[in-house]
Amino acid sequence: MNAAAQTEGHRAAQEIRSQPETWAAASIEIGRRAADGLPELTAFADVVFTGCGSTHYLAQWAAAHTRALHGIPATAVPASELYLNLETWVPRSPALLVAISRSAKTTETARAVGAFQDRGLGEVTLVTCAPEEPLAADAMWVLGTPSAMEETVPQTRSFTSMMLALSWLLAVAPDAGVIDAIAAEGRRLLSAFADGLPAAADPNTAYTFLGTGPRWGLASEAMLKIKEMSLSPSEAFQSLEFRHGPISTVTAQSLVVGLTPSTGVETELAVLDDVAELGAATALVGPGAEALAAGRHTPVAFDPELPVPWRDVLYLPAIHQTALAAATTKGLDPDRPSNLQAVVILDD
Repeated sequence: MNAAAQTEGHRAAQEIRSQPETWAAASIEIGRRAADGLPELTAFADVVFTGCGSTHYLAQWAAAHTRALHGIPATAVPASELYLNLETWVPRSPALLVAISRSAKTTETARAVGAFQDRGLGEVTLVTCAPEEPLAADAMWVLGTPSAMEETVPQTRSFTSMMLALSWLLAVAPDAGVIDAIAAEGRRLLSAFADGLPAAADPNTAYTFLGTGPRWGLASEAMLKIKEMSLSPSEAFQSLEFRHGPISTVTAQSLVVGLTPSTGVETELAVLDDVAELGAATALVGPGAEALAAGRHTPVAFDPELPVPWRDVLYLPAIHQTALAAATTKGLDPDRPSNLQAVVILDD
């Protein structure tokens, strides 16, 4: 029985494979909300993105794109760090706080929003799959994607759908057909990597994900998905940083995955080449990856003509499938990872 067949009984498999359809539904939801107006990022002295776990990594992705696309200060901060050390992370006002929470119930995120508003530092935008929750009432703007809410603990379709919601905030609305084209690419990737990357069949694989710029946050999220769902050793590094110590851990049971842009990747590819020479398996995920991999690395390629930041959701489906396959290979339940809850709610 192949890995795809083994995963069929798990809700996580259905949620992962529903992403292209969910993106289409979420885009309609977001577009309706965006029609009522969104904050103008350049109107603020500072933009702070916050979340916990997966949504903190999503915040890293969004902050990097904000700096690149708009040339304004933007920071990603874990919600717990924000409410404990608010003045350290919000030095300028008026600021825009973009709180990201799948459930809109996470205690640290609610506390961060409350502390920010109590100090009168600016306005709040909430990105969530639960726009009906009370936290939404505290926000000036709400980008909700309820169609993407999951029953399982790990964030997969909710993460990528909230990426699309943030894309509406980061860039102008996409041209007609963009979301359909991205969904088509998503379906192709999910089919091509139905069993995940080949290394997922080995329960002893140790995973490393590399990325720079906005892809650093996505590499961190990829690391977390593998760790949550399969309990496998998994790490993330900024691409060239891997040579500064972590490369010492590479063995024949390592899989090192580079998340790359479509151009200017020579130095990042050189890291993967070094790793391959040490005997590790390697993969390259990104627009035009097939040509860039040049037969040296497993390519996970998508159309480089799709626009940034919308196309970035395509970095993750093959990795989601890899985490799912790795979990079932080890006889684990990817729907309910060990020691985790879907929402962290703390006592007062």
